[in-house]
Amino acid sequence: MIISRAGFFRELPHGLPDGESLHQALPSADPRSADQEEKLLEYLWGNTVLVATASMADDVLDPSATAVCPLEFVTDGAWVWPRDLAYYVERYHVAVPVSFVLHLELRNWEQPQLTPYELLQVENGFLDPAR
Repeated sequence: MIISRAGFFRELPHGLPDGESLHQALPSADPRSADQEEKLLEYLWGNTVLVATASMADDVLDPSATAVCPLEFVTDGAWVWPRDLAYYVERYHVAVPVSFVLHLELRNWEQPQLTPYELLQVENGFLDPAR
């Protein structure tokens, strides 16, 4: 199973070395409508936790902002993102991949309820070392 990823910015301690840059994801102008951003935030803050830790994520853009959200990875069954992606969208209006937004629009912004088997499939796809 191929799992898409969003928000694993290379500047984050839990980001991917070849991930996109958080600094480059900062918009020069907010391209989203207020309605679209509200739907996006609801989707990002919701959904199923795939991996949880006892740690909290700090804001790498503002060192004075610590413990801004739980360090968790969240999934809708097709995509996985760190929980702090919602924080960066909410606070800084960072861009998310267009393909991710199209996926959410095709789902009509509805958050699926994943079965334990589906979660296991996502976990295997997400943790696959070939990715």
